[in-house]
Amino acid sequence: MIVDLRNSDVEITKEVIAPDFPYKDIIKEQLSSAASFRESYFDYMFIHFEIDHSLLPYPFPKRVPVSMQYYFKEGCPVDFLLHIVNGYVSVLEIVNVAGEELTFDKSDVTKISFIFKNNEGDDVHSEYIV
Repeated sequence: MIVDLRNSDVEITKEVIAPDFPYKDIIKEQLSSAASFRESYFDYMFIHFEIDHSLLPYPFPKRVPVSMQYYFKEGCPVDFLLHIVNGYVSVLEIVNVAGEELTFDKSDVTKISFIFKNNEGDDVHSEYIV
């Protein structure tokens, strides 16, 4: 599953939260009714979410419970960091780590890496080759 930046904001975020991790269902529920808007710059993008705060909050205090990184045949990685503030999805940050223009050819992605929190709140690393 490779992110297409032309997809809807929620669809992009669903791809970032693809791995199984504790309380993922809470994040999915928050995103299911979220409103969003983009803030785009040369080498990074923010997707801001407006979440219904009557929904169940994410229980861990970590600000970034899941992140994803794309590696390419050539060039620097692109990071995707999902930020949670006070238990609610706040923003998905997408960054070209080299400060180059935030564009990429999906066919050039060679590896996708995820980092997420387990039940104890520890980091779990998961990678797969594309």
